[in-house]
Amino acid sequence: MSFRVCAVAIPRPSFVRPFFSSTNRSSFRLSPEFRSPSWKAGAFVCLGLLALAGGLTRSASAQLAPVNTTAATSAPGPASSASSAVAGASAPKPNAGAAGVGGVTGAANASDPAQQVRKRRPRGAFYGTVVDSNGAELAGANVALSGPVTDTSTSNSNGEFSFMHLPAGTYNITVTGLGMNPSHMRDITLRPGGVRFLAPIMLSVAAASTSVQVFANPEELAQEQLDLQLKQRVLGFLPNYYSSYDWNAVHLWPKQKFEMGYRSEIDPVTLFIIGAEAGIEQGYDRFPSFGQGVEGYAKRYGSAYATDFTGTMIADVSLPIIFHQDPRYFYSGKGSFGSRAVYAVSRTLICRNDNRKWRFDYSRVIGDFAAGGISNFYYPASDRGVSLALTNGAIDLAANAATNLLREFVLPGLTPRAPASVKKGSIHLHVPHLF
Repeated sequence: MSFRVCAVAIPRPSFVRPFFSSTNRSSFRLSPEFRSPSWKAGAFVCLGLLALAGGLTRSASAQLAPVNTTAATSAPGPASSASSAVAGASAPKPNAGAAGVGGVTGAANASDPAQQVRKRRPRGAFYGTVVDSNGAELAGANVALSGPVTDTSTSNSNGEFSFMHLPAGTYNITVTGLGMNPSHMRDITLRPGGVRFLAPIMLSVAAASTSVQVFANPEELAQEQLDLQLKQRVLGFLPNYYSSYDWNAVHLWPKQKFEMGYRSEIDPVTLFIIGAEAGIEQGYDRFPSFGQGVEGYAKRYGSAYATDFTGTMIADVSLPIIFHQDPRYFYSGKGSFGSRAVYAVSRTLICRNDNRKWRFDYSRVIGDFAAGGISNFYYPASDRGVSLALTNGAIDLAANAATNLLREFVLPGLTPRAPASVKKGSIHLHVPHLF
């Protein structure tokens, strides 16, 4: 750096004249007393200090120039430059630590406009209530939110739930509960910073589709089956109690065996049939010792009813209870006509035990002959004996075989309450129902 003293045509004040050696107005030079080396050295020192001060000022201005760029750009001119310089001089400078660690993060955040926009964007919320079909608040319901964000919540004791700090967008809400049908709210629009108070969401009780295996009391089930059998009547009026059309029917308990036998003996149709039998015996003058007329008919009626009642109570009630045998006839309906006929006749000597196994029918055979033997006590003395017992027993067995054939082939088609599948296997007799 060099310095030069220029000649300036200016008047010299009186206080500076002693320093100059020439009076020429067009130029000036230092006086001889000031041209000594000591004075020259001092002058150069002053000029060096001024130059150093100027350099420091320019360096500080250069360092503050980036901070003041915005201000200078927005308002160019000397005034704005001066204000920018003042603002730059008063702004605090980050320390070295911030520049080393936090400065990098701050610079990254400042350089991510999307993140700055997200920070400035307002957040929204949903508020709702879960109720049951009666309108009562439902606690513990699970609420699932899907959309721009996904979240879950659970309704509180007042049935309330909420989702907060949500961005704008379209959402779906699904509410579920134990034993309840799920409920859905779809396409719920949430504006930036908006708060939506949803309508109450109702959960209805789900229709249970449950397979329950019930183990009923066998005795109660047997009673239900017996009640159905006691309503079976041929042509609508003839009792058909001892026919079972359920191959898998539960066995009868003792009191149910007694009920069936007793009901069959007091049935009005039974009483009428026995009366007809007594009339036939009187017409053929069977048991002449009974005589004729009302008295003879009454004796024959009493003897016939006693034999029938005794046979039923022994063969169908007492002995089946003792031997654990079922007195009913179980309809087959399978096979050829001949095989079914053999099955029906053989059921006179074979019956089903309470354990569902086929055994010899001790109850029927012993019961019928026992009833025939007991009849010796009320028939005329002239007709008593072993032959009477055997005859009555054989008649009862033959009548039972004939009845079984009717039960297998004829009676199902004439019994209104018989199952339709059973009626198909019977011989159809076009006999009108009387009742």
